[in-house]
Amino acid sequence: MNISRLLSKVSIDYNCAEQLVNTNKTQVFLNMMALYKENSAVLIRIAFVLGNLTTHYEKARRELCSTPNCFSKVIQLALFYLSGKVTVPDRKPREGKSKKFEELS
Repeated sequence: MNISRLLSKVSIDYNCAEQLVNTNKTQVFLNMMALYKENSAVLIRIAFVLGNLTTHYEKARRELCSTPNCFSKVIQLALFYLSGKVTVPDRKPREGKSKKFEELS
């Protein structure tokens, strides 16, 4: 899970994101989402990375769209996520975060 966290942070920086796109491995992120679809933390972070890459780089959009069954995979992931079968890892929130959550609730 730490790798997905790192990638989500890296994908925010345009220089780093461009390097990720230049690897021509955008479809790997879609495959990773499918592989870790039951773990909400990983699924959401990898979706965030893929969103950052495809939002800002046409090359990433073209590559992803040329991946066989791309849209079918995305739809299946969305249906799985919306079905509620995704697990949320049990973690005790840090003190400061729990107070913020309570305020928002």
